[in-house]
Amino acid sequence: MKLENIQSIFVIIAIILVIAFVPYTAIIVIIVCCFLLQDLFKKKGTDNYSENLHRRDPLNRTPPRRPEPVTPQDDPLKAMGDKYERYIGEKLEEKGEVVIYNGFIMGHSDQGVDLISISPAHKTINLIQCKNWKKMNMGVEVFDDVYNKLSNYFSDYVTSYFSFQPSIINSHASKPYDEGLLKNLMTDIKNSPEDYTIRKTLYASSEHVVDLEVGRHVEMIKPNIFRYKEMKIVFTDQSF
Repeated sequence: MKLENIQSIFVIIAIILVIAFVPYTAIIVIIVCCFLLQDLFKKKGTDNYSENLHRRDPLNRTPPRRPEPVTPQDDPLKAMGDKYERYIGEKLEEKGEVVIYNGFIMGHSDQGVDLISISPAHKTINLIQCKNWKKMNMGVEVFDDVYNKLSNYFSDYVTSYFSFQPSIINSHASKPYDEGLLKNLMTDIKNSPEDYTIRKTLYASSEHVVDLEVGRHVEMIKPNIFRYKEMKIVFTDQSF
């Protein structure tokens, strides 16, 4: 028996003796005894609970924690997708186009458009989605989904909200653009979107994930470039 339990018992005995000689204090003493007994049983219950825990786990190990939610930085598939978007974007930058890394800027609100590649000289805006797939099946329904998102993006989003700040664009570009030129370009697109030709492109890292039935729905332009409706599909054979 623990020391504090023995002390509590002695106190209770002493109180009982006091009651015998001083009856008029009985009510107060009974209340005190109730609190002491309650405390005694509470300690005993805690001790029993601790002993049971030790019996269940003799090593007294810490209970396992609930796993932390997976963040994008810890997701290898997202990391692969980000690297592929970066690769495609830098290749387009090398061609002299202004590339807006929409997926990095907007996150889950990118409306299905990973990159926006603009050619000021040719007045074209290329809306791009990138697929760095290795095992997932790419059937007609995937092409349709990508095509619909790219088709709806400009009409629903760009004409009203195409106001990317030059500093935001440059924060993701491999080489900063002239901010004055960027500002003029964004203003021109927002004010006169009809002057720009809209293109839609799906970049895929491998053609081996494409379902065979897709063949009758696409037109081959070059060995690695196909057309689905008004969308170009480019297989790069470059994955991460």
